[in-house]
Amino acid sequence: MKNISLTILLAGIFSFSSYSQEQVKLLKFKGVKADVGFAWDRYSDMSLDWIQQRTAQEGAFVGDLSGMEEGSIFYSSVGSNLGSQILFTAPSLGNETFIPEVRIGASMLLGKEAIVDYFDNNNSATNSLMYCFVENETRFSGEVVWRMLDQSRVTVYGGVGANLSASFGNELFVFENYFNNRAVASNDFQPVDFNSVQNTFDGKSVFYQRLYFPIDLYFKMLRHFQGTVEYKFGGGLEQVVGGEVSSFRTGEIQFGMRFNLARNNTPSILDLF
Repeated sequence: MKNISLTILLAGIFSFSSYSQEQVKLLKFKGVKADVGFAWDRYSDMSLDWIQQRTAQEGAFVGDLSGMEEGSIFYSSVGSNLGSQILFTAPSLGNETFIPEVRIGASMLLGKEAIVDYFDNNNSATNSLMYCFVENETRFSGEVVWRMLDQSRVTVYGGVGANLSASFGNELFVFENYFNNRAVASNDFQPVDFNSVQNTFDGKSVFYQRLYFPIDLYFKMLRHFQGTVEYKFGGGLEQVVGGEVSSFRTGEIQFGMRFNLARNNTPSILDLF
């Protein structure tokens, strides 16, 4: 009986050891990546009701909108993104032509702005009222991508990814009698007369889920480094605390640097050693 028990124990240890070795073969640490850029969520509808759902204080919406028209709306909420990823190769998921990679990352999306504004063309004092909702996000992501042209100075990546995030420090800024000099990723608010007023109100937290497709170009530089350009597109769902669930389209443009544990297999003109 003791011999049978010992045999079963040894078989279990051997099986666990074999399983552990297979797991090691599945994912192998490859390097790290850091990047900066812009990220945005685009909505089919962005209105005063959309802004109001995200605001914790009702006093933000006491302005008189009679006789005023809604201004041009981007239907997008845009912010600056700063993040990093840990990179693993996954040999069991690919072949010699399409080499797989798993990425686990975290990032911060800062100063993400959405704006709805109103103006009165018939008022010589340029009467205006602007609602600017600003939020920040902490994101955690996972991606599986396959790289092509691995023997070239430029490597192409494509795959699928997802992230989960929660916003924090959200605020609503209400501007009265301000001119907004809009740009793609920022807003420059300038007072138009001495009656200009700015008020700040607390915002609600928002939880996000996104599914997207990353497309990357990596440029081999030094023996262990690559410059990166990345574009992501997809869609997602959001849940405002105490509000409804809604959908949106999402996108990112990132520029960064990648460090590979192993030397790049193709030299570049920037190689120093």
